[in-house]
Amino acid sequence: MSPSDDELARSSAREELDVPLFVHSVVAGVDGPPGDARLRRWLRDVTLGYPFEETVAVSTLVLGGVLDRHPHLDICLSHGGGAMPFLLGRIRDWVATGAAPVDVEQFDRDYARLWFDTHLHSTRSAALLAEVANPDRLVFGTNFGGWDSAGTHEVDRLPIDLSGNARRLLRLP
Repeated sequence: MSPSDDELARSSAREELDVPLFVHSVVAGVDGPPGDARLRRWLRDVTLGYPFEETVAVSTLVLGGVLDRHPHLDICLSHGGGAMPFLLGRIRDWVATGAAPVDVEQFDRDYARLWFDTHLHSTRSAALLAEVANPDRLVFGTNFGGWDSAGTHEVDRLPIDLSGNARRLLRLP
């Protein structure tokens, strides 16, 4: 789906205001068509559905050339961008076949431009994210007060200045 003129205008306004965009998925059916009924049991709509939607969002942003059209827009995606760190090699290899709308150089450049929060529930997942994403664009994530409020255990071992990164993303001194 291509972005509407209104969506593009909002992105341009964000660029002009130098305001980052935070992307977090929602349970399917809230603002659109109903989701997969199989995901309604055992809270899988948030444990599987959210990361699926975030993976689709990352691939759409990178493969769709959104960052080229908005070179000054900072976009931060929740939950490490879903399953993208795990699938990155597979998608990048497909891009290398020449069948994608971008080349490998643009794919790598645009993926490195994205920001991700580290709300992943796993030190191993956080380590994978830190390995494949731009470590200067990782920020601490939490679901303050939610069932999955994060502690710092998942990122304590990462040699990354998450607070410094957050200050840069949020334009704080």
